[in-house]
Amino acid sequence: MKIKIYLISILCLFGFVPMDSVLAAQILPAGGSGFETAVSLSPGQYQGELSQEYTYYSFQVKPGQEVTIGGTFPDDPKDEVEMFDENKGETLSFGPWLLGAQKNSYTYYLKLHSWSYPDETVPGSLDISLVDRFDVGMQTDAGNSFDKASAIIPGSYKGYLSGEAVFSVYGTDNVDTYKISVEKGVTYKFKLTPPSNESLDLGLYDLNRTEVQKESSANDGAMVTFSLTPVANTNVFLTIERGTYTNSRLIEYALDITSSAPLSKFYTCQNKSCGTAGEYTSLAECQNTTTKTCYKTATCDEACGITIALPLPRCDKNSDCFSGKICQSNRCVNKPDVPSVPPPLTKCVKDSECKTGLVCKDSKCQTPIVTAGCTKDTECPAKNICKNGKCEATSTLPDIPLKPDVPPSGQKNLNFMYAGIGVAIIVLLIVIIVILLRKKTK
Repeated sequence: MKIKIYLISILCLFGFVPMDSVLAAQILPAGGSGFETAVSLSPGQYQGELSQEYTYYSFQVKPGQEVTIGGTFPDDPKDEVEMFDENKGETLSFGPWLLGAQKNSYTYYLKLHSWSYPDETVPGSLDISLVDRFDVGMQTDAGNSFDKASAIIPGSYKGYLSGEAVFSVYGTDNVDTYKISVEKGVTYKFKLTPPSNESLDLGLYDLNRTEVQKESSANDGAMVTFSLTPVANTNVFLTIERGTYTNSRLIEYALDITSSAPLSKFYTCQNKSCGTAGEYTSLAECQNTTTKTCYKTATCDEACGITIALPLPRCDKNSDCFSGKICQSNRCVNKPDVPSVPPPLTKCVKDSECKTGLVCKDSKCQTPIVTAGCTKDTECPAKNICKNGKCEATSTLPDIPLKPDVPPSGQKNLNFMYAGIGVAIIVLLIVIIVILLRKKTK
């Protein structure tokens, strides 16, 4: 063995053997005598010798990794190299062999021996190659069942499936299963693009795993598309499957999932109370549809009749504002003072028939005219007085009925005296008449 190593070193010096391959290769250790005693190997290149005795090796593989066994041993008809899965079943292929998601990790085996003479050994090389073929960038293979479905969101992805020919199988990754959360009212579009020489199936299943839709490529390379608009928030499943036989050992596909903007609930003021306007993709769509100011809160930002401090409530029209306020620039502001309008003129004969503050002039109740330049009240119109050289109305006071004239106290006594004299004269006249009547009767 040492002589062979020295010989290889000499050949490298003269350029017969590439130095990189020698430095990169490892010495193949002695193998085990069976599956239970198989010696573990890491992926890489090995240099060694084979004999008639069977030797066993093992290596670890992740789901979504592609295994390829190479070197001079598998290519030499005098040597025998077999690969077995974890159940010790022969794989019938040296690769590429793509592992599915049936398990979280796998142990694969190699059985080597040579058909040489009993005491003869055959030199050669062994290569164990693992290439990552992970689906949708998840560092593993997509689930192969609903229970192991891989969760994804809308986006663009790349995935892989293993191929199969009539007499050759190239792995255990026959189907990829994905789970997607979908929202009510949002439209989702699914597009599967297979290689130009392959046909694939795309299936859609609801949360109960009932088939909703399933489509196949119309021909090799044909894309498969369909869409979904759920009526409620839920989860759905997507499955990507190959046919029984394929044209390739490894199938690479593209999966694109797009979605429209999600719907949100909006509110508007309705008769000074906040009510549901409906579900829309944006505030602008709500306002364009309802022709009203839309709000995202169930209280309409308290703009429909609830007194709040700053900021001022939003509004569309005056009826959206509180009493005493008007809508200006979509904000409720204080209503400006409006000058009072004189009441219409009414017919009258005297001032008392007019409302307070008005006088009867030209048979109509009118606002009294203030005349400037006076020295006394008599120079002013009715219900006006002279104040500070100007006539001012006094009509703010109610009309008071005039009382009859009351004579002075002396005049009152004199009147009583005249009344007494009158009564005495009348009594005297009556007495005289009575006397005269009596004399006449005698």
